[in-house]
Amino acid sequence: MRCSIHLTVNLFGLCFLVILPNTLLNFNHAAPGEYEDCHGFEVELEDLPCSNVYYTFSYNRYGAPDKSDTATGGCIVSYVSSYDSVNSQWLVTTPVPSSLLLGGKVTPTNGHSCFSSGQSDYATSGCEHFGVSLGGKNPTATKYRWLIANPAIPGTLMHASTKVGIPAVTWNVRPNAGVNGGNVVAAVIEAEPPEPVCGLCSKWGEPRWVKVFKTEIEYEVDLDHLLTDSDEVPQSSSETEMEWVLLQARPTCDNDWPCAEVPFNASENELALEEEANDASKTVIRRYEFYEYTGEVNPEDNEAQPSFTGDGCEADPASPDCDIVGNYLGAQMAAAVLGLGDVLDIATQSPVMAGQVGVNYLLMLTAVGGTGPYSWSLTAGTMFAGLGLTGDGWISGMPIESGTRTFEINLEDADGTIVAKNLTLTIVGPSSEPTVAPTSTPTNLSTPEPTYIPTSSPTQHPVVNPPPTQNP
Repeated sequence: MRCSIHLTVNLFGLCFLVILPNTLLNFNHAAPGEYEDCHGFEVELEDLPCSNVYYTFSYNRYGAPDKSDTATGGCIVSYVSSYDSVNSQWLVTTPVPSSLLLGGKVTPTNGHSCFSSGQSDYATSGCEHFGVSLGGKNPTATKYRWLIANPAIPGTLMHASTKVGIPAVTWNVRPNAGVNGGNVVAAVIEAEPPEPVCGLCSKWGEPRWVKVFKTEIEYEVDLDHLLTDSDEVPQSSSETEMEWVLLQARPTCDNDWPCAEVPFNASENELALEEEANDASKTVIRRYEFYEYTGEVNPEDNEAQPSFTGDGCEADPASPDCDIVGNYLGAQMAAAVLGLGDVLDIATQSPVMAGQVGVNYLLMLTAVGGTGPYSWSLTAGTMFAGLGLTGDGWISGMPIESGTRTFEINLEDADGTIVAKNLTLTIVGPSSEPTVAPTSTPTNLSTPEPTYIPTSSPTQHPVVNPPPTQNP
């Protein structure tokens, strides 16, 4: 069975600057340990080449990301701001959430999607939406990293010290393995392990609260449907699969020098959910919400101790008597599209992602099966003024009129096989709120191998120097 995997993440720009001991820097910057603005984001897919990343979400302030293969057979997807070298400033910024600056707490977005037409306060919310569609196989690991300005080398970015705290989902589909002969679909998230440094690996990892929602749909979805306020994404109480789960990795070494490794049991460091899908289901979708743990921990090994706060606090940590749930860190939306097969088809679902008058629009149509390369064309209906369809499957441009239209799209593969599908697109009128638009074409940046530790050794991103009059 051929399947495709969609991963999208909503998260907030909680970036820190940490200066390591014996590091000398001379600059004006945020103080160590304070929140600061982020200027990019990375998704690293280990042991999965970029050729298996067939679509990326680009309707955020950074636009279309760059994809770069690594020397170890993986792929790095980089959303990176351009840099104005004349005025020495980054042109795109994910700001610190305004609720934190006002002394409050980050809470779920209540249906808003952290992208440029998803909420009116997107410019100041500090929330972003990123996503990738994968085909062929799962990566062995997926890592998310915020990028911040490197104070030592102006015009370059480095990894933020902040851990994103949102693990990616690994799917496994076993065809016809269920008791009723159906497909068994398993989803696994792993707790973030402790730091791989002697003295730290003997402690438990950072604890996180997790809530899980699940649904099954009788049609295929694509990446652009995995938005928080999409009908396809589960988040109602009736779709709750697990209410509160504490996810925390166990120590990976003992406490004796030279810190010998301890036996590893994956099941003790992960949340695994498995179920036989319904016969008619074409897509299984899960939404994972992640929150800070603010309860007590064992001071010696960092193991979370929610029961120390009071009886029942592990089962209901958000109750007034417990209140050990901190900031909302973000959500991971993940979908496994089942049984795509080898027959040529248009996987993009209708209606497609909506657009807005005066805002750059960018949508990649998705094909499955058949033989590449593919050729796309508009065969019936009229595209909105300002938008166009390219032969390689991109609907892009800046619409100058609003409304809802349905048009027919043809897809032809290299063997001459042709399929057609009607797609509906809605363009809403201009907003009175400031809107940040995606770039209409990818920014060609070459991303090198990521730097892990220390964070003061920056990831060097080549700089794109736009005209100084450009405004974020």
